Amino acid sequence: MRLVPALALALALPHAALGAERLAVLELYNPAGLEQQAADYLTDRIRAAALGALGERVKVLTRENLVALMPPGADLADCAGADCEVETGRRLGARFVISGELVRLGETLKLSLKLHATDDGTLLAAEAASGPDAEGLEAALPPVVAALVQPVKRHTPTPIFAAPTPLPAVPAVDAKVGPLAVVGFRDIDLDLLDALQVAHRLEANDRATAAQRAAAWASVAERAEGERAAEATTRAEQWRARHAAEVERARAARAAWARYREDEAKLDRLLTYDASVVPEARKAEWKAAFEAAYAPWQAEFARMTAEVEWVPLPGGDFEWEASSGPARLAPFDISRSEVTVAQYTTCVEAGACAPIDWAACRAGPTLAPAGAEHYGAPAQPAVCLTLAEARAFAKHVGGRLPSPDEWMFAARSGRMTDGYPWGRAPASCERAVFLDAAGPGCGRKATWPVCSRPAGHSRDGLCDMAGNAAEWVEPISGRAPFPARGQGTVMGGGLMHAILDPRIIDHIAPTDRRPHIGFRVARDRRP
Repeated sequence: MRLVPALALALALPHAALGAERLAVLELYNPAGLEQQAADYLTDRIRAAALGALGERVKVLTRENLVALMPPGADLADCAGADCEVETGRRLGARFVISGELVRLGETLKLSLKLHATDDGTLLAAEAASGPDAEGLEAALPPVVAALVQPVKRHTPTPIFAAPTPLPAVPAVDAKVGPLAVVGFRDIDLDLLDALQVAHRLEANDRATAAQRAAAWASVAERAEGERAAEATTRAEQWRARHAAEVERARAARAAWARYREDEAKLDRLLTYDASVVPEARKAEWKAAFEAAYAPWQAEFARMTAEVEWVPLPGGDFEWEASSGPARLAPFDISRSEVTVAQYTTCVEAGACAPIDWAACRAGPTLAPAGAEHYGAPAQPAVCLTLAEARAFAKHVGGRLPSPDEWMFAARSGRMTDGYPWGRAPASCERAVFLDAAGPGCGRKATWPVCSRPAGHSRDGLCDMAGNAAEWVEPISGRAPFPARGQGTVMGGGLMHAILDPRIIDHIAPTDRRPHIGFRVARDRRP
């Protein structure tokens, strides 16, 4: 008898692992040209490190498991790209998939690892390790892999109830008695188990609200009895209390935010006065008092500013210098500002985005060094991100990157002839952040907080459509002046451009990280 691959794998797995979530570690993509035996060995060490970090919580598939599940003729090393890797993980029956790429940077061998969820393709984490050779990489792997699989622990709930009593064995069939009279699981309440599973999944879901969790545990309490019902009731009451506290905290945070903006505007003006009018010591005292007063609210402020503000645009017929002819754009929404560091950070905390890799970001000699010190304030545009990372954030908020036509339509408020988002007035540092006589970024040599130039807003209220960070858009291939497939496209000029024109189009590798390139998001108009 020939077993189908999935059944063969199930029979090969230890009995205790049959119900566990699965993690697949794909063979490493090896453009570094490392000897294949060494690359395979590193892949096995990643599996071992993942197993050591996760324990019995997750079943880490072995190479033999993967081979058994792959379709005939398929190769574990065929994939190079998130969509293919996620699809391979699904075919393997894994909830999580780790992929990696080996590259050489001079004398250094670098391994980049990514963890995706296969249910929706979300990028949960990204880590990197480096060493002079394969042996050096192996030594660096355990802590890197342990950090990489942390989201797996958050997505695989640990039951808060004691482990259930094993199901009774099904009696053997007695041919003299006839059909089986008693089945050991007939009395199990499937509705209760359904409710319990929902509650556990919400406990493990970082995006679930306190109200959702309270309702789920209340549903368990309605169906359960005895000690289990009491525990579920207590848990529901705890989440209800949390929800009530969150509602009150949000109300107070909104009031504090309004006062914060008023005080911030006044303080900003006070700090501009000459020392002969306002002594520097007095300025420092006021600034310290301001920061201390609002320090307890910074987490709430970050969450509030992390919400994308969508601006609806009507679409319609539109043509511009890079069009291949008149285009008819459907109505769409676009974010009022470039995505901020605060907004991107919430995506990282939710496990849907990779952290900003400041170390890999390249700043030109005229710019401030890439790093959080110069580019990482919550209200600054999120920069040093690849095209894929910008797409991941857009997906997280229910959107996408705008097309070049949509981006230009937004920059010109639907008009075909205006030179700038604000109209025909000449570019200046009053209207935009660009390269003037003082240097990049109007002398700052870095980006400014988004929407810092109200005089340069578009007619629809969009900020920084010219200047500040240049912006990733969804690439178009096969149409001049856009690049061939495999290149990324950024628009809008930016702090490094002396000639400020929204028609500026730059082409760079989609994996490049630059401190002057950010992005904004768009979405199809909701009915």
